[in-house]
Amino acid sequence: MLTSLDFLYIIIAVCILILTIFLVWVLYYVAQLLRQGHDIMMQVRKTVSEIEQSIDAIHQRISQSTHSLVSVVQECASMLRFIQEFRARKGRSKRAQK
Repeated sequence: MLTSLDFLYIIIAVCILILTIFLVWVLYYVAQLLRQGHDIMMQVRKTVSEIEQSIDAIHQRISQSTHSLVSVVQECASMLRFIQEFRARKGRSKRAQK
């Protein structure tokens, strides 16, 4: 026959079993949350890396454009000086002919 102490042990065993199942369930959801957090962090890192690469590419393009623009401006300035010198010489030669 089962005594009251046996019933106590059975009830304690069932409570421990239920508590264990609950703790396993909680740990499973905590692990899922951590996994999702890890996935989100990996996506954020990937996005930040892509943004950094885009910014570097834009910086290089702007730098190259600036260098090209500087050389074009220098060439235009030298052409303008040449045209001014040509006009000045042409004006002097017209004055000399008069």
